[in-house]
Amino acid sequence: MTDREVVFVEGVRTAFGRMGGTIRGFWASKLGGIGLKGLVAKTGILEKSPVDGVFCGTALGCSNSGNPARWATLDAGLGYETTASYVEMQCGSAIDSINHAAWKILAGQAEVMIAGGMESYSQAPAKFSMSLEPYRLNAPMPIRQQLSPVIDECIGMGLTAENLQVMYDISREAQDEFSYQSQMRATAAMESGRFDDEIVPIVIPGSRKTPEIVFDKDEHPRADTTREGLARLKPAFKENGTVTAGNASGRNDGSAFVLMMTADKARELG
Repeated sequence: MTDREVVFVEGVRTAFGRMGGTIRGFWASKLGGIGLKGLVAKTGILEKSPVDGVFCGTALGCSNSGNPARWATLDAGLGYETTASYVEMQCGSAIDSINHAAWKILAGQAEVMIAGGMESYSQAPAKFSMSLEPYRLNAPMPIRQQLSPVIDECIGMGLTAENLQVMYDISREAQDEFSYQSQMRATAAMESGRFDDEIVPIVIPGSRKTPEIVFDKDEHPRADTTREGLARLKPAFKENGTVTAGNASGRNDGSAFVLMMTADKARELG
């Protein structure tokens, strides 16, 4: 048993870009570094206390770094004394990284932690086997990633959603209505500036031909979504299914992190 209480102090995120959109050129680790740096700047935590560790969730990993959490942590200006680990869980990686940070605090192994997630579908890596002959004339075949050693059990998130629809008897109409309301609420929140305080801008340097871009608005929400348009979409994952491109979650690029610590530490730091 423990009397240690974990509290959330602050959270930030980047704006989320569509797969292949404005921030397609950023590795997940770089997006993570931008988010982490923004959280450190907003809270001023390094002026008050060391950060014991960082957990970064990422489902796709990152090609430019062996440990993308370490890369992002150093890119954000956190020191080598701050531990960094990444958590991979296909859907839910960031939430589980927060769980890991909380467990570490509750176990007495840390006082101050940062946790969250980072992802770049635009930069999703392809993996190849090192056993391939180095000078074959044919291009190497990428390794197909599996969620289970049993092929028939390798069910992606689309079919998982279909299975949940059957399990909980969620109608197509209910899914479409939820999606419509989600789009409308996201659009209204963006237009009213509700997200502004939590977003860390991403600056894309200009060139001779292009101006500098400050990316600070989510790309995925579609203000022109209609109930009628959602109803016309065909099932995306199985015949006579209910999950479509309109009511399924999208593939995006971005990062989000929270600062966590013990309640006693939060009171001490004010």
